[in-house]
Amino acid sequence: MKLSAGSPDLNYHVAVCVDGYFTIAAEFPAGERLGLLRVNGASMLYGALRDFVQTVTGRCLLPALYLPTLRFVDADAAAPPVTTGS
Repeated sequence: MKLSAGSPDLNYHVAVCVDGYFTIAAEFPAGERLGLLRVNGASMLYGALRDFVQTVTGRCLLPALYLPTLRFVDADAAAPPVTTGS
């Protein structure tokens, strides 16, 4: 995610990369795992990122930067299906 001074109200330049490692229970249906990771994994990481950016920028002289909320369900529906080499 990159934010820069495209708006006169935006006083920060933020560039971040977030990685997450998740474990899914073996009982969870194999065909639904990727969708779970795309939606819930991205939601968890982005939520943590929003909080981190707000906290760090809130300690500056300028007002804190609040990232918008996002909905990842639509992104999962648009994602191409994954095939396995079986």
